[in-house]
Amino acid sequence: MKKGLFLVLTLGILSFTEFISSPCLFAAQKFPFIAEAVTDDVNVRAGQSESFERIAKLKKGETVVVVAKNFTWYQIKLPLQTETFVSSDFVQDLGEGIASIKADRVNVRSGKGVNFVVLGQLKKGTFVRILNSTAGWYKIEPPEGVFGWIADKFLKFQSNNVPPAHSVQPDTRNGYKLKHIAEQAAVTQPAAEPVAPTPAKKPVAPVANVTKPVEQQPAQPVAPVAPQPAVVAANVPAAQPTAVQTKTGDVAVIGYIEDAGDKVPVADIRYKLVVDLSTAYFLKGQNEAFRWFYKSKVQVEGRYLPEIQSEIPVIEVTNLSPAFEAYN
Repeated sequence: MKKGLFLVLTLGILSFTEFISSPCLFAAQKFPFIAEAVTDDVNVRAGQSESFERIAKLKKGETVVVVAKNFTWYQIKLPLQTETFVSSDFVQDLGEGIASIKADRVNVRSGKGVNFVVLGQLKKGTFVRILNSTAGWYKIEPPEGVFGWIADKFLKFQSNNVPPAHSVQPDTRNGYKLKHIAEQAAVTQPAAEPVAPTPAKKPVAPVANVTKPVEQQPAQPVAPVAPQPAVVAANVPAAQPTAVQTKTGDVAVIGYIEDAGDKVPVADIRYKLVVDLSTAYFLKGQNEAFRWFYKSKVQVEGRYLPEIQSEIPVIEVTNLSPAFEAYN
């Protein structure tokens, strides 16, 4: 009897020790963190209960960013495949797939209609990415600050290395957008107050301007200037090639992740890599990862897809890594 009781206690202590030493237990509670689905058809819901509407599904191994927990439900950033909509009455289309919210507390809904559930709200001035429009509603890419819920039993901790928050911004290098934003700002500026007329000054008697004669100096001979050697800029690196061929025959290129706009060669391309003002590449493959690194400097590796006809080359991405620099 004593031996059996001792065995049970020993097993219990070992199990408890293993449980509390689990990296998942402690690391996962440090929000936010990345988690992955442990099975197929994991439901993402609009609230922390099975009675709430299902708004997306995850496949086994797909990852999400967990931001909080309520009882047995994890609050997550919406995965890219989630359908989200805003009324066109509250959206200003800026062109190239970017729009601005023009009112405060604009509802983001799970469908195109006021009868669909509200997933969150957007502030005035927030930029969103438009995917398509129909019947007075814009389908938009899931924005920051709008969340879904997953039962905790369907997720497991993967990493605390959460990428920077996704931010949609208009490309200010586009002259049309700069002009449009300036015009919108001018419309909202208050009218200038009228300026009171300045009273006329009393006439002042003219004063005779007497200039003393200046003694003329004889011209001085100018010494000839010796020709100077051409100045060569120091420490200026030579121009680097845009893309580098890797040992495997793929290409590697460094640039910034940007919105691809609405003029893309195939529908599943949503982002591009901007190297400089004249060089860019459409990116195909890992849209969720591109979204995380939006507006960040990254190195992309992959292969060209010449079969896709496009003025901008298309790279099928096989590897993506940060270049440790970001800009707004």
